[in-house]
Amino acid sequence: MAARAGVDPLGDDALEVSRAAVAVECACPPSREVSCVIALAGDATSRSELLNWAARARTEVVVVAAACNREVDELLAELGAETLELAATGPLERGPLDLVVAELASRLGETVSEVAGRIGEMRLDTHVDVDRAVVALLDLIKAVAVSERARAGEDPREVLAVSSAIIERAATESQRELLARSSVDALLAGGVPDAYAPAANGDSNARPAAQPTGLEPFIPRRGDGLLLSASDLETYRLCPLRYKFARVFRIPQEPTLQQRFGIALHQTLERFHLHSDGSRAALLRTFEACWRRAGLGQGPREQALRERARRALERYFDRFGSERAAGGAQPLWFERGFAFRLGRHLVRGRVDRVDRRADGSFELIDYKTGKARSDADLADDIQLSLYQLAAREAWGIDCAAQSYLYVLTGEKVEVPATATNIERVVARVEELAAGIAEQRFEPRPAPDLCAACDYRILCPASEV
Repeated sequence: MAARAGVDPLGDDALEVSRAAVAVECACPPSREVSCVIALAGDATSRSELLNWAARARTEVVVVAAACNREVDELLAELGAETLELAATGPLERGPLDLVVAELASRLGETVSEVAGRIGEMRLDTHVDVDRAVVALLDLIKAVAVSERARAGEDPREVLAVSSAIIERAATESQRELLARSSVDALLAGGVPDAYAPAANGDSNARPAAQPTGLEPFIPRRGDGLLLSASDLETYRLCPLRYKFARVFRIPQEPTLQQRFGIALHQTLERFHLHSDGSRAALLRTFEACWRRAGLGQGPREQALRERARRALERYFDRFGSERAAGGAQPLWFERGFAFRLGRHLVRGRVDRVDRRADGSFELIDYKTGKARSDADLADDIQLSLYQLAAREAWGIDCAAQSYLYVLTGEKVEVPATATNIERVVARVEELAAGIAEQRFEPRPAPDLCAACDYRILCPASEV
């Protein structure tokens, strides 16, 4: 059986919990995501320890027990549980992954029901609800894949990495952001977030950590560090207030024509290399399909961009064919995801393309559809050097080169892949992350940045 309850900090009593009890800690609505599993193993875990964990998490707890007994009744009473929701037979034959799958399935049903009931309402954020329901389904698919293949003897972490990469590729950009904030990956990998761990000194009766204040509950965190990406860091570097609007307040942004255009070109190149016969006609057909999927219309600006893109893709095909015929670099991976720890922080992202060069070395390539970066921007570049570090930490490969490929002009600009650059970027990431963690979100107005900012109407310092 299971009981769901809110939890307050506890007293100092330490009655033992039966070996047949398992607690699954779940995040509060509206996210409704499982974040960690705590197995209570007889004398090794006390009831007060469970309650301390729950109080630190400031969330709900689901207690699963094989049968009613005095200990379970006392635990439910102390948790303040009002209802029993699940039933289990025998001494809990299901393992933690099975319990996670069951809980996610239950939460999916609740989320779908909630979203379906609101979908006809006249609201501007309906798409956010739909994305939430889709991500709940994607998390469940991931959990089932890990659970079933782990039962077949495969390494859950390897299954999780492969499943996550496939799911992220299939998701939309807004859904990827929700997936990045989900704690399901940490749970399935077997990790318990640092915020929920027992006290380091082994004192199970230690008082819970202080409640967060200000914007702290909204800062994207993993354990005691931040969840970061190259785009997050670049946004914060250019304007901390814009980062606050986009990543902390998560105010939705309407994709601009230029952004949708860039997405269409990125998808065209990925699908051409992965899912076509490699012909010129296949490249152009793929582009037309991606153009339609991006919702780009028939107006004068769209048509001008479309013709420009077609010419650029023709040049890309010619250059790629010439390099391949000459025995040059060969594309190895596209949209390859990564996740690695940089100090306390978890850094995630995707690399557009990884080539294996003729000498066997690797080159990281990021597609750009805007104007070329200035020398000053390249000198403070974070993205490619962060990708270089990710390749080493997440994939176990050292890259000899890293480049921006400007698709519309065909220009390829290399950023030196040096140990010095790595050291510079590590220090820069720590500096920017410290600013985010300390909630330093001052505006940095500049005419060219403010003119293209979705949040200028909200900004007290906008220069446009």
